[in-house]
Amino acid sequence: MKRQLIAGLVGMLAWVMAGCGGAGGGNVGQDIISGKVSRAGGSVAGTLVAACDINDLCNQQDPAAAAEAAADGSYKLSGLRSGQSYAIIAIQFVDPDNNPDFVGIYSADGKNITPVTPPKSNVNFALQAVTAGSLEVKPQFLHR
Repeated sequence: MKRQLIAGLVGMLAWVMAGCGGAGGGNVGQDIISGKVSRAGGSVAGTLVAACDINDLCNQQDPAAAAEAAADGSYKLSGLRSGQSYAIIAIQFVDPDNNPDFVGIYSADGKNITPVTPPKSNVNFALQAVTAGSLEVKPQFLHR
């Protein structure tokens, strides 16, 4: 499950980086999720932040919304549907090898993905270095 989620995130954000747009197609809403991403000891400017439908484990290649974080880490995801739950994820590429160097997933308890329903502000979270075993995603996040 962890590898599928991370693979889905990387695939989705690679699609965003390819210049296919910041928001996915389909039923676009008018709500916003905003907050800040951070990283110990480094800049987060240009970090890609995206909202994806929590119900399909973020496996789709078309995120509901995506944006680049500003130099201070602030981001704003717009065009989201009220009442829909989203996973908020971030990925940062530092090296030119096209592999993600830092990844973050919004989690209120630091252990499980926390679904976010717009409108919502102060959705703040930190990026972690991508290393073997550094990211743990548990299937309990799907249970409401």
